[in-house]
Amino acid sequence: MYDVELSSEAQRFYDRCDRAIAKKLARCFKSLECDPRRGNNVKPLRGALSGCYRYRVATCAWSTP
Repeated sequence: MYDVELSSEAQRFYDRCDRAIAKKLARCFKSLECDPRRGNNVKPLRGALSGCYRYRVATCAWSTP
């Protein structure tokens, strides 16, 4: 099991976003806690961000180390 930690900027976004987006994000956080590197919405990043991954949620995307 993994822990999902949000940056202060991401936490502010999560706290202020509308209910529908917050619900999608909560579902994604739950999925990330189980296995952050697997799933249809997870892709490894390249170049300077190699070793990090992105997780796409609707129209938003986040990068994780």
